[in-house]
Amino acid sequence: MSMNEPRTLDEIEAAMALNVPFGDWRYINDRSVTFYTRRLEMLVRHLPELEPLLAAWKAASPEDRYPVLGDTVLRATLNAALGGMETGVKDLPLERYRAVFEGARRLLAEGRRESPTENGASRRLPLGEAAHHPWVWCDEREEDVWAQGFRELFDHEKSSSVLRTPDEATMGVLRGAVALLEDVLPRVTRSVLDHAYVVGVTDVVNRQAWDNPNRRFSYDSFTTFTIPGALFLSMGMLRNPYKAAESLLHESLHLKLHDIEHTHAILKRGYNAGRSPVIRSLWNRSHPDATNEWPACRSLAAMHVYLHLALYAERLAREPERIQAVHGPLNGYEPVPQRRRALERAHYLGGMLRRDCWEELGIGGQRMVDWMMGLLNELGAGALPQDGNAHLFLDLYEREAKEFNVLLASLRALPEAVAEERGQGLRQKVSEMLRGELGVAVRIAASVGDASASASLREQAERITSTRLSGLSDAELPGLFNSTRGTVASLLRAVSSEHFLGTREPETEKPLSELVRDMVVSSSTQLNDMSSARFQPLRAAPPS
Repeated sequence: MSMNEPRTLDEIEAAMALNVPFGDWRYINDRSVTFYTRRLEMLVRHLPELEPLLAAWKAASPEDRYPVLGDTVLRATLNAALGGMETGVKDLPLERYRAVFEGARRLLAEGRRESPTENGASRRLPLGEAAHHPWVWCDEREEDVWAQGFRELFDHEKSSSVLRTPDEATMGVLRGAVALLEDVLPRVTRSVLDHAYVVGVTDVVNRQAWDNPNRRFSYDSFTTFTIPGALFLSMGMLRNPYKAAESLLHESLHLKLHDIEHTHAILKRGYNAGRSPVIRSLWNRSHPDATNEWPACRSLAAMHVYLHLALYAERLAREPERIQAVHGPLNGYEPVPQRRRALERAHYLGGMLRRDCWEELGIGGQRMVDWMMGLLNELGAGALPQDGNAHLFLDLYEREAKEFNVLLASLRALPEAVAEERGQGLRQKVSEMLRGELGVAVRIAASVGDASASASLREQAERITSTRLSGLSDAELPGLFNSTRGTVASLLRAVSSEHFLGTREPETEKPLSELVRDMVVSSSTQLNDMSSARFQPLRAAPPS
């Protein structure tokens, strides 16, 4: 390959999976072993009776040590015990710690190549036969110190969900997701799954709702630094293997980055997320608690995920017929827009990290951003249209249209009289909001010289009044909401990037990209207000 010849997707994937220090699982694991060996050596100074564990640890082969090193409860116990002793915390559960450490020593000495926590399950639920394939939590098990430790770590997250033993159909989806990843991204999958030791399947707290396919989940998946080596997937997204594979890849990448952060200067010394400059994730709705404003650490982690998701979507888009013949229909999973969104978001986050958060990163973090930006450009991000982030705002605009049903569902749960009164208020607000959005679209269409679209949009705005909306049923209202937003989004996505940045709306002299931003932010705020208002009293309470 010549110096100027672009790399193939296989070569780009190899660069992601085998780079030292950010990709190669063998290098990262070696560093993790060094990190935890040092932690154990420091712990022995406080608890000399742990010397046999340290000796067994050092004597074990990498193959014997791997499942024990990755055990969530062992890692968390090492971290908690050493942290508590170094800070002088009293009343540490030393007997429990000793039981965990003794169990780990015994497995290492026997060379059983088992996870101590998995060992107590009533049955094994592996996602594959290879050593790097994760195992799945089985909730029917011996309630030993390992189960107690894992449950406490999970419950500490207050996730409003419970651990569940997956049935055969769910296990089929999970195993299908692994097979799909190994087909389309074999090197990356080998690398990231090495950092994912256990998968917890979760469901809603109300077990009577488990058979309801329409039950609502507060999240699709999550990982957290405080539960090492574990990722959690909700039953809500374990219906489509393509979506499940995306979530499995997503969360495994977070675990991989956690392992990198143990031994590399990814963040500056003394980094504090609460004091970090933030980057606004434009594709997420603004909330009073600023959940769409991400500090440097979260922005870097999201960039890392979006880079790999762009490659995943690219692979699916290249061979859709072959992949569906092997792994089944996509069932609504859309690789082409997914690829665009992932590239846009990763490129945006990388640029903002360089602009606003560079000093928050250590030398390792800065090099990691540069490495990822190079890979993004090879995947085509460098050729993305420069549209003032209009398309990122449009992602939020379209997502909120799909979530409109949730707002109506919450109203149906209220007493009938209250729901009716609030429903009428909602229709008036929706009418005003949609007319405002169509008005902005009219102005943009006129600014780019599309007189036909401008006239059509104006007529549509005149037809939307609160009086007419009041005649629509709850089942019909989302259809109107979605079709109206679809019309606006189609027009705006057809506007060229040159127009977004180079054309100014005559009335305000604003670039068209700013009109889009203002419209989406305003509508998002209104939807937030509508959503929160459903929980407020209709009238002021009488004086007590």
